[in-house]
Amino acid sequence: MNFNRGELLKDLRIKKGFTLEEVGVYIGVTKQTLFKYENNIITNIPSDKIESLSRLYGVSPSVIMGWESPSTKIKKHVVEIEDILSSATYMTYGGKELSDKEKKQIRNILKTILEE
Repeated sequence: MNFNRGELLKDLRIKKGFTLEEVGVYIGVTKQTLFKYENNIITNIPSDKIESLSRLYGVSPSVIMGWESPSTKIKKHVVEIEDILSSATYMTYGGKELSDKEKKQIRNILKTILEE
C-alpha cells in the first residue's frame, strides 16, 4: 500500500474541521503552501511544520511521516492494556479487588476511548 501524505493531511484537516487558512496560520505557512502539502506538490515538509501539524491534528509525527498509522498506535495501546489486565493477579480500585467481569469492563471502556 502506497502512503499518500498529502491525502492524509487533507483528511486530518477536514476531520478536525479546519480550513486551509486556519491551519496555515497555525503552522506558519500560507494556505497556498498548505494546499501544496496536501496535493503532494511539496513533499519535503520541514520538520517544524510536521511537528506543528501533528500537535494540531492530535497524531504523532510518525503518523504524518507514514512510519506508523493511527490504527497501529491504537492497537499497540490495546495490546499493552490487554497484557496488563491479563497478567495482573490482583487489581484493586478503592481498596476492593476487581473481578474478572470488572477487568473486562475496564478493557472495553479503554478500547472505546482509544478507538475514538
